[in-house]
Amino acid sequence: MSTVRMFVLVVVISLPAVNLARGAHITSYIAGFVLLIFIYLVMVSCLTHAWQKPVLILKPTCMKKTFTLSLLLAAASASFAQTAKNFTATDCGGKSHTLFDELDKGKVVVMAWVMPCGMCEAPSKTAFNAVQNYATKNPGKVLFYMIDDEGNISCSDLELFAGKTVGDKTKMTFFDNANNTIKMTDFGGAGMPKILVTAGKDRKIFFDKRNAAADDATGIVKAIDEAIVSTNVQDVNSELKFTMSPNPVSGNLAITYAKAIKKVVVTSVTGQVVYEQSFANGQMNPIINLYELKSAIYSVRIIDMNNKEGMQKIFKQ
Repeated sequence: MSTVRMFVLVVVISLPAVNLARGAHITSYIAGFVLLIFIYLVMVSCLTHAWQKPVLILKPTCMKKTFTLSLLLAAASASFAQTAKNFTATDCGGKSHTLFDELDKGKVVVMAWVMPCGMCEAPSKTAFNAVQNYATKNPGKVLFYMIDDEGNISCSDLELFAGKTVGDKTKMTFFDNANNTIKMTDFGGAGMPKILVTAGKDRKIFFDKRNAAADDATGIVKAIDEAIVSTNVQDVNSELKFTMSPNPVSGNLAITYAKAIKKVVVTSVTGQVVYEQSFANGQMNPIINLYELKSAIYSVRIIDMNNKEGMQKIFKQ
């Protein structure tokens, strides 16, 4: 087999991995390309031992090395593609926004890039309506940004488009995106329109679709739900350092703490007590059964024998 054919084989093996990073940070392109070249050089070095033979055969040990490196490329590409990039931009009302500051506050940010154009209407409206579904049960938690794709549309035209075709413009934050500060290519690639959901201190991207595929109500809602669960779990600060497992939980929840626990109280997001258990003489590392609870986010509060309290959040599957 010629080196050219072998290189084509490597490309075919690696393309799915590279595709994961399509449009992601430029570092993902560089890392993927460098690793691809490295794979090729490994294969060439394997082939040189058989260079004088009429038919070149890749040794099994070399094939294993190449396959392992291809898997490494996939993992590296995926990790680059799943995180957001920070920006600081001024909205159409003159207020400055830094993305990572919002994420650090536990916000879920839904971004819609538009031209504006006819094909931008339905996906943008779908995303906006999804955000509004959380306005009552999670007020102020989910933000909606409407962004001009290349920074060449005025704020007035952007707001006019949104008011006529998307929804209540008073519930949106608009960016004319002067100087193309909020680049689509920093968030998984360009498309028209582009809808993205990001949240968490880990800057995770939960949803990223472009063009007609962006009109995905089910996918957007699922992404926001997952983002809320993720940020709610991250947001809790506990006076007492204790651990719970598993989290998410479906049945028994094991609580691990260095001292005896006097009481465990589980409450819903509305503050309703849904489970409570006391231990008169204290209990080391109690296990509680949450099987009967509905799928939702809950707060678990523990009180030790010195009346010190700690709280963490769990997700019941």
